[in-house]
Amino acid sequence: MKFCYPFPFLLLIVSIGFAQNQKYIHQTFAMDTATTLQLDLHGEFTIETWIGDAIMIETKASLYDASEGIFAFLIKEGRYEVEAKLEGNTLLLVSKDKIRRPVGTTKGTSREEVQVKVFIPEK
Repeated sequence: MKFCYPFPFLLLIVSIGFAQNQKYIHQTFAMDTATTLQLDLHGEFTIETWIGDAIMIETKASLYDASEGIFAFLIKEGRYEVEAKLEGNTLLLVSKDKIRRPVGTTKGTSREEVQVKVFIPEK
């Protein structure tokens, strides 16, 4: 029976060692007076049409082997945010953090995956 006690503890350590933090971040932007849309986003992204009347950006951010606190800090600091600028008739959507330096922890560098979808109104 003593053999069974370390097993759950070992499973807990293994599950903590490969933790993944993941969050979907949604942002919407009205076209207002803009007739042109320009995108300056970090990394690759996909564009899809939808029935909404605003532009929506869905960012799926995943951070591996880092604490929830580190992930929450990165989100709070705007690592995955997109900012809007209206320049004349052009709505410019720009990534707030264009560099995204690697995230270092006591375990080493964390692996980060970011998937961005831009939803543009059909009209």
